[in-house]
Amino acid sequence: MSKKVSPQEKMIRQEAKRLKNKTDVLGPSAMMMMASGVSSSRAIMNASQTGHTVGILNPEPALVSTGFEDVLGDYSTMLTKSDGDYEIVARFDKNLYNYVLVGYDKKRRHYTAWERHELEEHSEGFATRWKNTFMDDLDVGSKIKEGQIIKKAENFDKHQNFCLGRNLNTIYMITTMTMEDGIALMNGAEKMMNTMRSFTIDISKNDNQLFLNLYGDKKHYQGFPEIGEKVKKGILCAVRTVDNSKAPYALKGKYLRQIEEGDFVYSQAGRVIDIDIRFNKEASKLNDSEADAQINRLYMEQQKYSHVLYKYMIDIVDHADEGYTYSDEFSMICENAHKYVDATAFFSDQNESVFGNMMIKITVMEEEEMSVGSKMVGRSGNKGVVCKIVPEEESWHMEDGTPIHCVLNALGIVGRLNPAQLNEHSANELGRTVVRMMSQVDDLDEKMEFVYDLLDILNPKEKKALKKFYKNLDNSAKKKFVKKIERFGVIIIQDPIECANILDYEKAYDKFDANWQHVVIPGKGKTLRKLLCAPMYFYRLKQDPLDKYSARSRGPVNPLYNLPAKSNLKKRYLEMYSDVAVRLGTAEIDVLSICNTPEAIADYMAASSTSAVAKDAIAELYDADPSEELIIDDCSSNSKKNREILDAYLSVVNDRLVFEYEYAPEGYLFEV
Repeated sequence: MSKKVSPQEKMIRQEAKRLKNKTDVLGPSAMMMMASGVSSSRAIMNASQTGHTVGILNPEPALVSTGFEDVLGDYSTMLTKSDGDYEIVARFDKNLYNYVLVGYDKKRRHYTAWERHELEEHSEGFATRWKNTFMDDLDVGSKIKEGQIIKKAENFDKHQNFCLGRNLNTIYMITTMTMEDGIALMNGAEKMMNTMRSFTIDISKNDNQLFLNLYGDKKHYQGFPEIGEKVKKGILCAVRTVDNSKAPYALKGKYLRQIEEGDFVYSQAGRVIDIDIRFNKEASKLNDSEADAQINRLYMEQQKYSHVLYKYMIDIVDHADEGYTYSDEFSMICENAHKYVDATAFFSDQNESVFGNMMIKITVMEEEEMSVGSKMVGRSGNKGVVCKIVPEEESWHMEDGTPIHCVLNALGIVGRLNPAQLNEHSANELGRTVVRMMSQVDDLDEKMEFVYDLLDILNPKEKKALKKFYKNLDNSAKKKFVKKIERFGVIIIQDPIECANILDYEKAYDKFDANWQHVVIPGKGKTLRKLLCAPMYFYRLKQDPLDKYSARSRGPVNPLYNLPAKSNLKKRYLEMYSDVAVRLGTAEIDVLSICNTPEAIADYMAASSTSAVAKDAIAELYDADPSEELIIDDCSSNSKKNREILDAYLSVVNDRLVFEYEYAPEGYLFEV
């Protein structure tokens, strides 16, 4: 007896058959920047972090790309293309954000269906927004050509390159803001990394419960936002259980607009984009009351939509033996509609402890900015935590007015043996130098020579291909192409393995002068040192600092362990913040006792994370005459492994380090 294959499994098998070669299955390393310049531990970390990235709004392709972005895009499940020449024969609208289109390929006698969604929800509420521009313009009678993109996620540019992040103007600096893995954002960079969150709140309602009239008034009863409306004050809805003895008081109009102790309050901000209602009784059993009018209306609209959709699709399925076929997507949408038509098909699959008479699922979407505690990562495994977001008026910029978006700790590169991130920074800095040189001449071919000279050093294959492409353009197209380079920058392709090394960048800087500039800090002056500012490509990782926040005053204690009892109310949206007690370690307590002063915490970290005595000992050791024996008192217990390694390396070449101390002149900043 053959095993029955589900539609989902069939889709996976069909996708596997599309892969012609084993190399078509690209792993996370296909998006890695210059893997040959990344330590093995960082390469492993990068592969893991790629799976934890989240889609951001309006992402862009990297200026230094790997060349695999279009291949990844072609195989992405977030890109839906037509597999034939279809005509739209039916459209079923559920609400503002959700509908189903049915297409028929007359030549192949084949039906398919596409379901419109606003978001694709991933784990932990993070979601990717769909671009439904083409799909929204379709109606009955519309024609679709084979290969036409029906819908795609916001992760794609117009050339179908897969994009995950943004190019942020970055500088490397040693500052108290970026201790350890800290990243400082400024000039609105936190808004450039906005992502969408999608939350589905399950609300169980019995016959003796009702929604409070939080969104209505004296003439209109409304218990929760309609589809398309925003949640007010972070409260989605509140449910009250009505006790017969207290009914005269609890059901008075003014009390139905007030939240009282004992009410179930569901907390979540955002905009409602979908509502599903499951009812395990006949529609005639719905409560006929003013408080249930909104639910009853939405339920009947949903049932009408599901019945009409299911009747149309099941008729096609039942008569498929008449010579036509239908897609797996078609059958999956049909089966999903059946679960609403027949309530028993849904409730039979549920466990017995979750629902009462009615289950209401409200889907809410919310745009979320970066905040202190959010995580970012480059394509070299250079992960960091946002430690400070600088207001616009206090944000830094370079002397030529270039805004700085991101400040990274320069020590992170040396400690991590991770030169690839510097190579990307240098490639983009050189690209900006080329654009600046292009703006100083008028001849188009002369402008392109600057680009060719840079690519000849960093990627000769790209130079050859670009020359051939540019040569075949007419004068008008050449002018537009050059303007695009001057506006958006030079795209430099670096294969993850076969890429330019540090000697190539040294050669490039011999030909193109580095644009060293002081950093201007409003109200404080300029930095003593000149720095390089250039874009770096950053992803956003799954990290919601608010989910880590816990507020607790009093609560139940586990009698066995004598520890605060855990609660799942936050996960059920019945509490705005978790009340699970957070355990503080010794370091956290010490930092809190210092008070929230950056300078004090920086001193603490310098003393506890790295021995200050050992630092002084190293300076004394390498400033001495190597021919003389040097004894350092009280250093054996404080010395670090780094010191021993440096000592061993330098002793081989009979060399030493000399430490010089320098003070900033008036008007300049030595430390920030």
